[in-house]
Amino acid sequence: MGRGIPDCYDSVTVRFSHSFLIVMRFLPHEDKFYGLFLKQVEIISEASRLLLDGVRTGNARLQTSATAINVLEHRGDEVIHEIFTKLNQTFITPLDPEDIHSLSSALDDVMDGIEDTAHRLVSYRIDPVPANMVAMAEIVANCARALRRAFEALEKNHTVMEHAIEINRLENEADLIGRAAVADLFNKEKDPITLIKLKEVYDFFEDTIDSCEDVADVLQNVTVKNSLADGGVDAGRQPLRKASRQSGRLPFNPRQQTVATRLPMGRRPRRGNGRLSGRPPLSVR
Repeated sequence: MGRGIPDCYDSVTVRFSHSFLIVMRFLPHEDKFYGLFLKQVEIISEASRLLLDGVRTGNARLQTSATAINVLEHRGDEVIHEIFTKLNQTFITPLDPEDIHSLSSALDDVMDGIEDTAHRLVSYRIDPVPANMVAMAEIVANCARALRRAFEALEKNHTVMEHAIEINRLENEADLIGRAAVADLFNKEKDPITLIKLKEVYDFFEDTIDSCEDVADVLQNVTVKNSLADGGVDAGRQPLRKASRQSGRLPFNPRQQTVATRLPMGRRPRRGNGRLSGRPPLSVR
């Protein structure tokens, strides 16, 4: 398998990991994390609605919207703190702990991006707000709606792929709008200060939408990882083998590492023959 992990781990670790995931699916676990994810998404949706309302109405309304968005950002911080606290106190979680951490952190990045964008629109006194910025604010609001549908599907163990694809489509649309807007800005804007301010706001819009796509990417990874428990070894074999070919080792998984290192003394895998002491060799077809 290349350097780092001996061949015996390819069979032993994957087999134990597969069995461990199946057992974990049937044990009682803390499901409140899904509700906390949805709470984060609700805050993002409300903030995106306020941002869109502000850029459509103008700078007078935008000041009020930015203040309300700042309050929502603090609420979002409280939710993510609650998630991390529960994560440290919960033994059996509905998803791998590192996935819960990644999802909540990615959602927090979206909320931070909306708050930063609103702050700069007000601080830089962007008035009137260009039509391309209004279009990008509409994309942020559409991404928030797609994120809500995706997390509702995740809670019900439904597919999230269609929602992730929609977010990716929206991100591509935002790229086209943002690049055209910046190119037009450099062609037509004569005031360098105004040019700098407008370009920076466009960058913040794009970063916010990119953060939405980051959430979609994490959701897809979580779905693929959990398909190992739903579909058996064959369902997870190709992603594992593909990753090992590219990096020379199996992708890191704390659960796999835990299973491999909890073998009793004197029963650790031996190098070269893939055999556990006192047992016949295990293999993955």
